[in-house]
Amino acid sequence: MLHWWSRGVDKKDICDLRTARDVERIKEAALGKGEAVVIGGGAVGLETACELVRYGLRVTVLEALPMLMPRQLDADTSEELRLRLSPHFDVFVGVQIEEIEGEGAASAVRLADGRRFPCGLVIISCGVRADISLAQEAGIQCARAVVVNERMETSAPDVYACGDCAEHKGLNYMLWAEAWEQGLVAGANAAGGSKTFGEADASLVINTPFVSLFAYGDTGKGNGPYRMENVSESAAGTYAVNPAFAKSATRLFYQNDVLVGATILGNLSHMREIKAKIREAQRNA
Repeated sequence: MLHWWSRGVDKKDICDLRTARDVERIKEAALGKGEAVVIGGGAVGLETACELVRYGLRVTVLEALPMLMPRQLDADTSEELRLRLSPHFDVFVGVQIEEIEGEGAASAVRLADGRRFPCGLVIISCGVRADISLAQEAGIQCARAVVVNERMETSAPDVYACGDCAEHKGLNYMLWAEAWEQGLVAGANAAGGSKTFGEADASLVINTPFVSLFAYGDTGKGNGPYRMENVSESAAGTYAVNPAFAKSATRLFYQNDVLVGATILGNLSHMREIKAKIREAQRNA
């Protein structure tokens, strides 16, 4: 979406978000600004956009992919998420960044089609990608990241990979909890032990003042056919400061009559129950 060699990325008031210090930098940069652009419509980008709205900024989110979070969400849930956010800020999908304009500091983001979005603050939240150049030069099997098995072994004897640079069963998690577990496995096996990396919790949870979202498992991303069940629920008697969170819209995904995934928009009080059902269904399949 945005290449680091693109024009304008070295200007003032352009921030990314990876550390606690980055959060403080964004808060400082937001002072006195009226408009902000968030580049990237993933979980971090959307949560950042919601927070900037709370600071009083007018926010626009720009996403290169044709829908929000296509790896985690089905098309219907993705579109419903966009519609629920639309009263609070604009979301544009399928766009290509051409340049961040401004003399010394960001003043607008310009797209390849000529559209401009004036802003005094730009947040880059395009995700991260593993640097696999060293592994590739060594002839180690790579895909999106360095391919490993359940022992964190790469295709090269006695070479292990874990964390952000590792891809296990087609997934490059880029999450702290998974990196920690993989590191324990890789370290133990490199020292002569025998540990394996089991099932990782790759669920998606977003909680904002405007919308709550949960996604887990296979939401129709594999080889079909799938059967989808829509469930609308009202949590009667549930206290909610925001009435929108007193009800939920749940989609359940079945493959060969086995529950394989789910999404929830709204009240997430039953997400642990649904996650447990999916895991049990997978074990019994």
